[in-house]
Amino acid sequence: MIVHIKPEGAPLLSEVESDEDPWRQPIAWPKGALTAKASLYYAGEEINSISLRRWPEATTVRAAVDCFFDPGHKRLNETLLGKGCTAGYKGKTSESFEHACVRLMNLLGVRLVWYGGKWAQPGRNDAAGVVLTDRDRMVVLAECTAEKPEAKFSAVQTRSQQLAEDLPGEAEVLPVVFTQIEPGDPEFENAKRHGIALVGREQLEHLLTMLSSTPPIEDALSYLCALRHIDPLATVSFGGSY
Repeated sequence: MIVHIKPEGAPLLSEVESDEDPWRQPIAWPKGALTAKASLYYAGEEINSISLRRWPEATTVRAAVDCFFDPGHKRLNETLLGKGCTAGYKGKTSESFEHACVRLMNLLGVRLVWYGGKWAQPGRNDAAGVVLTDRDRMVVLAECTAEKPEAKFSAVQTRSQQLAEDLPGEAEVLPVVFTQIEPGDPEFENAKRHGIALVGREQLEHLLTMLSSTPPIEDALSYLCALRHIDPLATVSFGGSY
């Protein structure tokens, strides 16, 4: 069955000059399909072919490996979303929620290091990591809580400012607060006023869908930046090494 041929009216690849390349558009996989074959034909003859495969619950090899240990990301989902956390505040988050947030971000390409427990001096955030963008570097500074998230905003804002001062001109700092509950609009607005990306229950569910969406719906860093209303590529590199 032919599922894709030369796009009608498409120029030769050697003539393509813009980012709008009709040859490189995503192709939707039929539901349930796990393998495919892509073939190159010339004058009706098959010149070359390549076999492709996908995983039903994973977009990337990282996510596929995660499914080997945790089929369907079931335990990850349960730990991130919790049980009985749809309303009200449930006290301090456990380390398992912190670990789950770090694991989710790593699976989505935002590589964080957990600094909870004894791994950092008091008064630091739960996790952080450096992500390379097309033009610069961005430090994601993460805090996880099941408390009222607003209680974290001032401290997280202060720490992000301190870290930015330690990295003058080297990277943009993006502070993120993760919470299992569903914040209201006033809390999201307050987070933006503090320059913080607030990730509540609904946002966690959206990030989880990115693990299995084909083609990928968006990248996680852009999603976090949108929650804070900043452009992840709008920074200027001042050199330095990663």
